[in-house]
Amino acid sequence: MNRYQNFKKTQLIFAAIFILTAVSGTVWFVLQRWIHSSPGNDIDAFIQNKMRQDHLPGLAAAIVNDQKVLWCKGYGKANIEKGIPVTPFTMFMLGSLSKTVTATAIMQLYELGKFGLDEDINHFLPGSLRNPKYPDVPITFRMLLTHTSSLTRKDNLNRAKSLYLKGGSPQFSLHEAFRQHFLPGGKYYTGEKKFTKFKPGEHYKYSSLNLLFAAYLVERISGINFEQYCSGHIFLPLGIQDASWHFKPDQSDRTAMPYDYKKGKFVSYGHYDVPFYPSGGLRINIQDLAKFFIAFINYGSYGDAQILKRETVEEMRRIQYPDIASFQGITWYYAPLDGKQYLGHSGMIYGVSADMYFDPAKKIGVILFINTNTKEKTLVDLFRRFFKEAEGIDLPPKSAR
Repeated sequence: MNRYQNFKKTQLIFAAIFILTAVSGTVWFVLQRWIHSSPGNDIDAFIQNKMRQDHLPGLAAAIVNDQKVLWCKGYGKANIEKGIPVTPFTMFMLGSLSKTVTATAIMQLYELGKFGLDEDINHFLPGSLRNPKYPDVPITFRMLLTHTSSLTRKDNLNRAKSLYLKGGSPQFSLHEAFRQHFLPGGKYYTGEKKFTKFKPGEHYKYSSLNLLFAAYLVERISGINFEQYCSGHIFLPLGIQDASWHFKPDQSDRTAMPYDYKKGKFVSYGHYDVPFYPSGGLRINIQDLAKFFIAFINYGSYGDAQILKRETVEEMRRIQYPDIASFQGITWYYAPLDGKQYLGHSGMIYGVSADMYFDPAKKIGVILFINTNTKEKTLVDLFRRFFKEAEGIDLPPKSAR
């Protein structure tokens, strides 16, 4: 082989090396992006370790943007005794996270011009609801939806344990709840004990009664039963078919059992119902709640459905009483994490923790269901990790969304 042939052979070898290096580099780059584009084994290990450390029987989580679910998975057990695992289709009770759906229902009627946010709710009630200490000060829709109405949480519908019903539905309709608790002569009427010492509109005090009344007002204004209203105007348009405001026996094996952790073991609360269900009783799976959450992130729109107008969602996101509650929009509220403000809502009731928050700037959100009561540090650790994972998920360009 002459010198020229040796030179050409060397060139070919170096060219081949260069091509293989470039190709392998490209493959590695693509592989790395694929690995990073979806939470995988690393996040699985983190969650499973967290569940062992903090005694969480089951967990469902989802990461969404303003268009779709980016990632969703279940971990642990929905029912320890029966060995039923948590999946993305396991129904969980939401606790106070239910309030976001109730707020959507009443704000749909607001869009139709049925009332004004600063209108006296007594215009629509079969009796007067006023703080006895301030009989001339009206309670408005805006006050109900921001927990500034002066209604208290100390003497509300969960004051008697007998009102938590295992395996059944609440004894009272919303109308009957109003009559029995807030009209003189009612079985549970306690007058001033239902209210704080503050004038309506001048102090923030979280109370589930506020959204209970919002649900009752949905019935009074629309003429439709609250549950039926939500089914027809929220769930059906979003394609949600598996949501319930009450526990149903046929849902038992696909609903996460609520647990307490005592003396080294999980103890079941059993399935139960609550009389203030519009404020805490919704049961739904995380895939379906994601549709509702995405609609709110996307200013009322999900797919072909528009459940709220953009301007309505903008109003719900706006801080309503900056001098009283600098975090509170209409039912939804802002919570800080690592220097950012996330918008969402939490829910906690016996044996259940349910939370969803999103970054309004990046339009990325996280939903988290756990079938036991959870420490704040545990939730912060989980949300911090999920939002970190969300930043690494590759999103299509805006033109393709």
